[in-house]
Amino acid sequence: MVSLRSIVVLVTILANVLVLYAYATTKKLRTYTNYYIVNLAIADLVSGGFLPIRGVYREFSNEWPFSEAFCACFTCVDHIFLHATFLMTLTICYDRFRATNMPLKHLSEKTLRHACMLILLAYIVPVFLWTTIIIILPYSGVISRVQPPQCYGPYAFYPALLIFTILVLSWVPMISTVILYAFVYCTVIRKGMDKSRVTGKNAVSENKSKGVASEAKSRDPRSKSYRMDTERAAGMKHPAEQIRSEGRVHSISAGLSQGLANPAYEETEEDVHRASDQPSLTGQVLTETTLSTGPPRRGSTGAPARFAGRASRRESRLASLRATRTLTYILTTMIVSALPWSVFALWAAIDPLGLPLRYNTVFNYLGWMSHFSSTVNPFCYAVGNPLFKAAFLQILCCRPNTAPRNAERSSDRHSRTSRD
Repeated sequence: MVSLRSIVVLVTILANVLVLYAYATTKKLRTYTNYYIVNLAIADLVSGGFLPIRGVYREFSNEWPFSEAFCACFTCVDHIFLHATFLMTLTICYDRFRATNMPLKHLSEKTLRHACMLILLAYIVPVFLWTTIIIILPYSGVISRVQPPQCYGPYAFYPALLIFTILVLSWVPMISTVILYAFVYCTVIRKGMDKSRVTGKNAVSENKSKGVASEAKSRDPRSKSYRMDTERAAGMKHPAEQIRSEGRVHSISAGLSQGLANPAYEETEEDVHRASDQPSLTGQVLTETTLSTGPPRRGSTGAPARFAGRASRRESRLASLRATRTLTYILTTMIVSALPWSVFALWAAIDPLGLPLRYNTVFNYLGWMSHFSSTVNPFCYAVGNPLFKAAFLQILCCRPNTAPRNAERSSDRHSRTSRD
Protein backbone atom coordinates (compact mmCIF):
# COMPACT_ATOMS: atom_id res chain seq x y z
CA MET A 1 0.00 0.00 0.00
CA VAL A 2 2.93 2.33 0.66
CA SER A 3 4.17 1.92 -2.89
CA LEU A 4 0.66 2.57 -4.23
CA ARG A 5 0.39 5.81 -2.24
CA SER A 6 3.81 6.88 -3.46
CA ILE A 7 2.79 6.25 -7.08
CA VAL A 8 -0.46 8.21 -6.65
CA VAL A 9 1.39 11.14 -5.07
CA LEU A 10 3.95 11.13 -7.90
CA VAL A 11 1.23 11.02 -10.57
CA THR A 12 -0.61 13.88 -8.84
CA ILE A 13 2.48 16.07 -8.84
CA LEU A 14 3.40 15.36 -12.46
CA ALA A 15 -0.16 15.71 -13.79
CA ASN A 16 -0.86 19.05 -12.12
CA VAL A 17 2.55 20.44 -13.05
CA LEU A 18 1.74 19.42 -16.63
CA VAL A 19 -1.51 21.41 -16.43
CA LEU A 20 0.32 24.52 -15.24
CA TYR A 21 3.04 24.17 -17.88
CA ALA A 22 0.49 23.64 -20.65
CA TYR A 23 -1.39 26.75 -19.58
CA ALA A 24 1.82 28.80 -19.49
CA THR A 25 3.05 27.69 -22.92
CA THR A 26 -0.20 27.31 -24.91
CA LYS A 27 -1.87 30.57 -25.87
CA LYS A 28 -5.21 28.97 -26.76
CA LEU A 29 -5.63 27.79 -23.16
CA ARG A 30 -5.38 31.28 -21.66
CA THR A 31 -9.10 31.88 -21.46
CA TYR A 32 -11.38 33.23 -18.75
CA THR A 33 -12.70 29.80 -17.75
CA ASN A 34 -9.22 28.32 -17.52
CA TYR A 35 -8.24 30.87 -14.86
CA TYR A 36 -10.29 28.78 -12.45
CA ILE A 37 -8.91 25.52 -13.82
CA VAL A 38 -5.33 26.66 -13.23
CA ASN A 39 -6.02 27.71 -9.66
CA LEU A 40 -7.78 24.41 -9.01
CA ALA A 41 -4.65 22.70 -10.35
CA ILE A 42 -2.52 24.71 -7.91
CA ALA A 43 -4.74 23.68 -4.99
CA ASP A 44 -4.65 20.05 -6.18
CA LEU A 45 -0.87 20.16 -6.52
CA VAL A 46 -0.41 21.24 -2.89
CA SER A 47 -3.31 19.27 -1.39
CA GLY A 48 -2.88 16.01 -3.28
CA GLY A 49 0.80 16.16 -4.21
CA PHE A 50 2.85 17.52 -1.33
CA LEU A 51 0.72 17.29 1.81
CA PRO A 52 -0.09 13.53 1.57
CA ILE A 53 3.64 12.87 1.91
CA ARG A 54 2.98 12.97 5.65
CA GLY A 55 0.57 10.05 5.22
CA VAL A 56 3.24 8.10 3.35
CA TYR A 57 5.69 8.81 6.18
CA ARG A 58 3.19 7.67 8.82
CA GLU A 59 3.15 4.24 7.18
CA PHE A 60 6.73 3.84 8.45
CA SER A 61 6.36 5.69 11.75
CA ASN A 62 3.31 6.78 13.73
CA GLU A 63 5.22 9.55 15.51
CA TRP A 64 5.60 13.15 14.39
CA PRO A 65 9.35 13.86 14.33
CA PHE A 66 9.17 17.65 14.21
CA SER A 67 8.12 20.45 16.56
CA GLU A 68 4.63 21.41 17.72
CA ALA A 69 4.67 24.67 15.76
CA PHE A 70 5.58 22.88 12.55
CA CYS A 71 2.77 20.37 13.17
CA ALA A 72 0.25 23.20 13.63
CA CYS A 73 1.40 24.97 10.45
CA PHE A 74 1.43 21.75 8.44
CA THR A 75 -2.06 20.77 9.61
CA CYS A 76 -3.38 24.26 8.90
CA VAL A 77 -1.97 24.32 5.35
CA ASP A 78 -3.35 20.82 4.73
CA HIS A 79 -6.87 21.90 5.71
CA ILE A 80 -6.63 25.20 3.78
CA PHE A 81 -5.74 23.62 0.44
CA LEU A 82 -8.08 20.66 0.84
CA HIS A 83 -10.90 23.10 1.56
CA ALA A 84 -9.74 25.26 -1.38
CA THR A 85 -10.19 22.34 -3.79
CA PHE A 86 -13.85 22.08 -2.75
CA LEU A 87 -14.38 25.84 -2.96
CA MET A 88 -12.65 26.14 -6.35
CA THR A 89 -15.00 23.49 -7.73
CA LEU A 90 -17.88 25.47 -6.25
CA THR A 91 -16.49 28.63 -7.90
CA ILE A 92 -16.31 26.94 -11.32
CA CYS A 93 -19.89 25.73 -10.91
CA TYR A 94 -21.02 29.22 -9.87
CA ASP A 95 -19.37 30.67 -12.98
CA ARG A 96 -21.19 28.15 -15.17
CA PHE A 97 -24.44 28.99 -13.37
CA ARG A 98 -23.99 32.67 -14.18
CA ALA A 99 -23.07 31.89 -17.79
CA THR A 100 -26.16 29.77 -18.43
CA ASN A 101 -28.79 31.59 -16.36
CA MET A 102 -27.52 35.20 -16.55
CA PRO A 103 -25.58 35.36 -19.83
CA LEU A 104 -25.62 39.15 -20.23
CA LYS A 105 -24.37 39.83 -16.71
CA HIS A 106 -21.80 37.06 -17.03
CA LEU A 107 -20.53 38.55 -20.29
CA SER A 108 -19.90 41.89 -18.59
CA GLU A 109 -18.12 40.11 -15.70
CA LYS A 110 -15.73 38.04 -17.83
CA THR A 111 -12.64 39.97 -16.78
CA LEU A 112 -9.40 39.03 -15.09
CA ARG A 113 -10.30 41.24 -12.15
CA HIS A 114 -13.60 39.44 -11.52
CA ALA A 115 -11.93 36.02 -11.83
CA CYS A 116 -9.19 37.02 -9.37
CA MET A 117 -11.82 38.26 -6.91
CA LEU A 118 -13.65 34.90 -6.91
CA ILE A 119 -10.38 32.97 -6.72
CA LEU A 120 -9.14 35.04 -3.77
CA LEU A 121 -12.46 34.50 -2.03
CA ALA A 122 -12.03 30.74 -2.46
CA TYR A 123 -8.68 30.98 -0.63
CA ILE A 124 -9.45 33.69 1.93
CA VAL A 125 -12.35 31.76 3.49
CA PRO A 126 -10.24 28.63 4.25
CA VAL A 127 -7.31 30.71 5.48
CA PHE A 128 -9.47 32.64 7.93
CA LEU A 129 -11.41 29.56 9.08
CA TRP A 130 -8.57 27.10 9.62
CA THR A 131 -6.10 29.61 10.99
CA THR A 132 -8.65 30.40 13.67
CA ILE A 133 -9.48 26.77 14.51
CA ILE A 134 -6.02 25.19 14.30
CA ILE A 135 -3.71 28.01 15.44
CA ILE A 136 -5.54 30.83 17.22
CA LEU A 137 -7.92 28.79 19.40
CA PRO A 138 -5.30 26.32 20.74
CA TYR A 139 -2.63 28.96 21.42
CA SER A 140 -5.16 31.25 23.09
CA GLY A 141 -6.19 28.49 25.51
CA VAL A 142 -9.74 27.95 24.20
CA ILE A 143 -9.03 24.34 23.18
CA SER A 144 -6.17 21.99 23.96
CA ARG A 145 -2.95 21.99 21.99
CA VAL A 146 -1.64 18.86 20.29
CA GLN A 147 1.82 17.91 21.53
CA PRO A 148 4.37 15.78 19.65
CA PRO A 149 4.76 12.93 18.91
CA GLN A 150 1.07 13.33 17.96
CA CYS A 151 -0.01 15.56 15.07
CA TYR A 152 -3.64 16.07 14.08
CA GLY A 153 -6.35 18.71 14.19
CA PRO A 154 -6.90 20.10 17.73
CA TYR A 155 -10.67 20.05 17.21
CA ALA A 156 -10.81 16.24 17.22
CA PHE A 157 -11.88 15.88 20.88
CA TYR A 158 -14.61 18.55 20.78
CA PRO A 159 -17.75 17.01 19.22
CA ALA A 160 -19.52 20.28 18.39
CA LEU A 161 -16.40 21.79 16.82
CA LEU A 162 -15.67 18.54 15.02
CA ILE A 163 -19.15 18.41 13.46
CA PHE A 164 -18.84 22.06 12.45
CA THR A 165 -15.48 21.53 10.74
CA ILE A 166 -16.70 18.46 8.84
CA LEU A 167 -19.80 20.26 7.61
CA VAL A 168 -17.86 23.35 6.54
CA LEU A 169 -14.98 21.41 4.99
CA SER A 170 -16.88 19.04 2.72
CA TRP A 171 -20.66 18.93 3.12
CA VAL A 172 -21.51 22.60 2.54
CA PRO A 173 -19.34 22.96 -0.62
CA MET A 174 -20.54 19.65 -2.07
CA ILE A 175 -24.24 20.33 -1.48
CA SER A 176 -23.93 23.89 -2.83
CA THR A 177 -22.08 22.67 -5.92
CA VAL A 178 -24.64 19.95 -6.63
CA ILE A 179 -27.52 22.45 -6.33
CA LEU A 180 -25.87 24.93 -8.70
CA TYR A 181 -25.01 22.15 -11.13
CA ALA A 182 -28.64 21.01 -11.14
CA PHE A 183 -29.66 24.51 -12.26
CA VAL A 184 -26.95 24.50 -14.94
CA TYR A 185 -28.02 21.09 -16.23
CA CYS A 186 -31.71 22.02 -16.37
CA THR A 187 -30.92 25.27 -18.19
CA VAL A 188 -28.74 23.55 -20.79
CA ILE A 189 -31.41 20.91 -21.46
CA ARG A 190 -34.16 23.54 -21.71
CA LYS A 191 -32.17 25.72 -24.11
CA GLY A 192 -31.39 22.73 -26.30
CA MET A 193 -35.06 21.79 -26.53
CA ASP A 194 -36.11 25.39 -27.24
CA LYS A 195 -33.48 25.72 -29.95
CA SER A 196 -34.59 22.52 -31.66
CA ARG A 197 -38.22 23.61 -31.51
CA VAL A 198 -37.50 27.08 -32.93
CA THR A 199 -35.28 25.67 -35.68
CA GLY A 200 -38.01 23.25 -36.76
CA LYS A 201 -40.68 25.97 -36.80
CA ASN A 202 -38.47 28.32 -38.82
CA ALA A 203 -37.71 25.61 -41.36
CA VAL A 204 -41.40 24.80 -41.84
CA SER A 205 -42.43 28.47 -42.14
CA GLU A 206 -39.64 29.26 -44.60
CA ASN A 207 -40.49 26.29 -46.77
CA LYS A 208 -44.15 27.32 -46.82
CA SER A 209 -43.33 30.93 -47.70
CA LYS A 210 -40.97 29.80 -50.45
CA GLY A 211 -43.64 27.53 -51.91
CA VAL A 212 -46.25 30.31 -51.94
CA ALA A 213 -43.79 32.81 -53.44
CA SER A 214 -42.66 30.44 -56.19
CA GLU A 215 -46.26 29.56 -57.08
CA ALA A 216 -47.27 33.21 -57.27
CA LYS A 217 -44.23 34.05 -59.35
CA SER A 218 -44.91 31.23 -61.81
CA ARG A 219 -48.42 32.62 -62.42
CA ASP A 220 -47.17 36.16 -63.07
CA PRO A 221 -47.20 36.88 -66.87
CA ARG A 222 -44.17 39.17 -66.43
CA SER A 223 -42.02 36.45 -64.87
CA LYS A 224 -39.34 34.64 -66.81
CA SER A 225 -40.68 31.21 -65.90
CA TYR A 226 -44.10 32.15 -67.31
CA ARG A 227 -42.55 33.24 -70.61
CA MET A 228 -40.46 30.09 -70.76
CA ASP A 229 -43.52 27.93 -70.21
CA THR A 230 -45.34 29.84 -72.95
CA GLU A 231 -42.45 29.45 -75.38
CA ARG A 232 -42.08 25.78 -74.53
CA ALA A 233 -45.78 25.24 -75.17
CA ALA A 234 -45.49 27.02 -78.53
CA GLY A 235 -42.39 25.02 -79.47
CA MET A 236 -40.19 28.15 -79.43
CA LYS A 237 -37.11 28.09 -77.18
CA HIS A 238 -34.35 30.67 -77.66
CA PRO A 239 -30.75 29.37 -77.23
CA ALA A 240 -29.63 32.47 -75.34
CA GLU A 241 -32.50 32.15 -72.87
CA GLN A 242 -31.63 28.50 -72.33
CA ILE A 243 -28.01 29.39 -71.51
CA ARG A 244 -29.06 32.02 -68.96
CA SER A 245 -31.53 29.58 -67.39
CA GLU A 246 -28.88 26.88 -67.04
CA GLY A 247 -26.48 29.40 -65.48
CA ARG A 248 -29.12 30.45 -62.96
CA VAL A 249 -29.92 26.85 -62.03
CA HIS A 250 -26.20 26.13 -61.61
CA SER A 251 -25.88 29.14 -59.34
CA ILE A 252 -28.79 28.05 -57.17
CA SER A 253 -27.42 24.51 -56.89
CA ALA A 254 -24.04 25.92 -55.87
CA GLY A 255 -25.69 28.02 -53.18
CA LEU A 256 -27.58 25.00 -51.90
CA SER A 257 -24.35 23.01 -51.69
CA GLN A 258 -22.93 25.69 -49.40
CA GLY A 259 -26.07 25.86 -47.27
CA LEU A 260 -26.75 29.48 -48.23
CA ALA A 261 -30.21 29.00 -49.71
CA ASN A 262 -31.62 27.20 -46.67
CA PRO A 263 -32.51 29.57 -43.81
CA ALA A 264 -32.78 26.67 -41.36
CA TYR A 265 -29.23 25.52 -42.10
CA GLU A 266 -26.77 26.22 -39.28
CA GLU A 267 -23.16 26.18 -40.32
CA THR A 268 -20.92 24.30 -37.88
CA GLU A 269 -17.20 24.45 -37.19
CA GLU A 270 -16.75 21.14 -38.93
CA ASP A 271 -18.22 22.60 -42.11
CA VAL A 272 -15.88 25.58 -41.89
CA HIS A 273 -12.84 23.30 -41.60
CA ARG A 274 -14.09 21.14 -44.46
CA ALA A 275 -14.48 24.20 -46.63
CA SER A 276 -11.01 25.45 -45.71
CA ASP A 277 -9.51 22.09 -46.69
CA GLN A 278 -10.86 22.52 -50.27
CA PRO A 279 -9.83 26.04 -51.31
CA SER A 280 -9.88 25.37 -55.03
CA LEU A 281 -13.37 23.89 -54.99
CA THR A 282 -14.72 26.71 -52.84
CA GLY A 283 -13.16 29.33 -55.09
CA GLN A 284 -14.61 27.66 -58.15
CA VAL A 285 -18.11 27.57 -56.69
CA LEU A 286 -17.94 31.21 -55.61
CA THR A 287 -16.62 32.28 -59.02
CA GLU A 288 -19.32 30.45 -60.91
CA THR A 289 -21.98 31.83 -58.60
CA THR A 290 -20.70 35.38 -59.03
CA LEU A 291 -20.53 35.08 -62.81
CA SER A 292 -24.02 33.66 -63.05
CA THR A 293 -25.62 36.24 -60.78
CA GLY A 294 -23.79 39.28 -62.11
CA PRO A 295 -22.14 42.08 -60.11
CA PRO A 296 -22.73 42.20 -56.33
CA ARG A 297 -25.58 44.28 -55.10
CA ARG A 298 -25.25 47.28 -52.82
CA GLY A 299 -25.11 46.33 -49.17
CA SER A 300 -23.44 42.94 -49.76
CA THR A 301 -20.27 44.14 -47.98
CA GLY A 302 -21.89 43.29 -44.65
CA ALA A 303 -21.77 39.54 -45.36
CA PRO A 304 -18.18 38.99 -44.08
CA ALA A 305 -18.96 40.85 -40.88
CA ARG A 306 -22.13 38.82 -40.43
CA PHE A 307 -20.27 35.54 -40.92
CA ALA A 308 -17.52 36.71 -38.55
CA GLY A 309 -20.12 37.48 -35.91
CA ARG A 310 -21.68 34.05 -36.39
CA ALA A 311 -18.26 32.38 -36.05
CA SER A 312 -17.56 34.35 -32.87
CA ARG A 313 -20.88 33.36 -31.33
CA ARG A 314 -20.34 29.75 -32.36
CA GLU A 315 -16.87 29.71 -30.78
CA SER A 316 -18.26 31.19 -27.58
CA ARG A 317 -20.98 28.54 -27.51
CA LEU A 318 -18.47 25.74 -28.03
CA ALA A 319 -16.23 27.11 -25.27
CA SER A 320 -19.21 27.18 -22.92
CA LEU A 321 -20.05 23.56 -23.77
CA ARG A 322 -16.45 22.49 -23.13
CA ALA A 323 -16.45 24.27 -19.77
CA THR A 324 -19.74 22.66 -18.74
CA ARG A 325 -18.53 19.22 -19.78
CA THR A 326 -15.29 19.66 -17.80
CA LEU A 327 -17.29 20.77 -14.76
CA THR A 328 -19.35 17.57 -14.98
CA TYR A 329 -16.24 15.41 -14.77
CA ILE A 330 -14.70 17.45 -11.95
CA LEU A 331 -17.89 17.38 -9.88
CA THR A 332 -18.30 13.63 -10.36
CA THR A 333 -14.71 13.03 -9.28
CA MET A 334 -15.10 15.23 -6.20
CA ILE A 335 -18.25 13.45 -5.05
CA VAL A 336 -16.86 9.95 -5.62
CA SER A 337 -13.62 10.68 -3.76
CA ALA A 338 -14.89 12.85 -0.89
CA LEU A 339 -18.40 11.58 -0.14
CA PRO A 340 -17.37 8.27 1.55
CA TRP A 341 -14.95 10.06 3.88
CA SER A 342 -17.52 12.77 4.63
CA VAL A 343 -20.14 10.19 5.61
CA PHE A 344 -17.77 8.26 7.87
CA ALA A 345 -16.38 11.45 9.44
CA LEU A 346 -19.84 12.80 10.23
CA TRP A 347 -20.87 9.42 11.62
CA ALA A 348 -17.80 9.30 13.88
CA ALA A 349 -18.41 12.86 15.07
CA ILE A 350 -22.08 12.33 15.93
CA ASP A 351 -21.80 8.82 17.41
CA PRO A 352 -18.14 7.96 18.07
CA LEU A 353 -19.02 4.94 20.25
CA GLY A 354 -21.25 3.49 17.54
CA LEU A 355 -18.40 3.28 15.03
CA PRO A 356 -16.83 -0.21 15.17
CA LEU A 357 -13.10 -0.29 15.81
CA ARG A 358 -12.53 -2.38 12.69
CA TYR A 359 -13.66 0.64 10.64
CA ASN A 360 -10.79 2.80 11.89
CA THR A 361 -8.45 1.45 9.22
CA VAL A 362 -11.12 1.97 6.57
CA PHE A 363 -11.63 5.51 7.82
CA ASN A 364 -7.91 6.27 7.50
CA TYR A 365 -7.87 5.06 3.90
CA LEU A 366 -11.00 7.05 3.10
CA GLY A 367 -9.30 10.15 4.48
CA TRP A 368 -6.42 9.53 2.11
CA MET A 369 -8.87 8.88 -0.73
CA SER A 370 -10.41 12.34 -0.25
CA HIS A 371 -7.24 13.70 -1.90
CA PHE A 372 -7.66 11.36 -4.87
CA SER A 373 -9.65 13.92 -6.86
CA SER A 374 -6.43 15.94 -7.11
CA THR A 375 -4.96 13.05 -9.10
CA VAL A 376 -7.91 12.58 -11.43
CA ASN A 377 -8.75 16.23 -12.17
CA PRO A 378 -5.97 16.76 -14.78
CA PHE A 379 -7.34 13.80 -16.73
CA CYS A 380 -10.80 15.37 -16.50
CA TYR A 381 -9.42 18.50 -18.17
CA ALA A 382 -8.04 16.42 -21.04
CA VAL A 383 -11.27 14.48 -21.52
CA GLY A 384 -13.54 17.51 -21.24
CA ASN A 385 -11.44 19.87 -23.37
CA PRO A 386 -9.55 18.44 -26.40
CA LEU A 387 -7.34 21.55 -26.42
CA PHE A 388 -5.91 20.47 -23.07
CA LYS A 389 -5.45 16.95 -24.41
CA ALA A 390 -3.58 18.20 -27.47
CA ALA A 391 -1.38 20.45 -25.31
CA PHE A 392 -0.55 17.52 -22.99
CA LEU A 393 0.37 15.24 -25.89
CA GLN A 394 2.41 18.00 -27.49
CA ILE A 395 4.44 18.50 -24.30
CA LEU A 396 4.88 14.79 -23.57
CA CYS A 397 5.92 14.03 -27.16
CA CYS A 398 8.27 17.06 -27.23
CA ARG A 399 6.65 18.43 -30.37
CA PRO A 400 7.11 22.09 -31.38
CA ASN A 401 4.58 24.55 -30.06
CA THR A 402 2.24 24.89 -33.05
CA ALA A 403 -1.50 25.44 -33.23
CA PRO A 404 -3.21 22.05 -32.76
CA ARG A 405 -5.68 22.24 -35.61
CA ASN A 406 -6.67 18.62 -35.30
CA ALA A 407 -7.51 19.25 -31.64
CA GLU A 408 -9.80 22.09 -32.66
CA ARG A 409 -11.61 19.83 -35.11
CA SER A 410 -11.95 17.12 -32.49
CA SER A 411 -13.24 19.70 -30.03
CA ASP A 412 -15.79 20.97 -32.53
CA ARG A 413 -17.02 17.47 -33.38
CA HIS A 414 -17.22 16.57 -29.69
CA SER A 415 -19.13 19.74 -28.88
CA ARG A 416 -21.45 19.23 -31.84
CA THR A 417 -22.20 15.69 -30.65
CA SER A 418 -22.88 16.94 -27.12
CA ARG A 419 -25.16 19.66 -28.45
CA ASP A 420 -27.15 17.19 -30.56
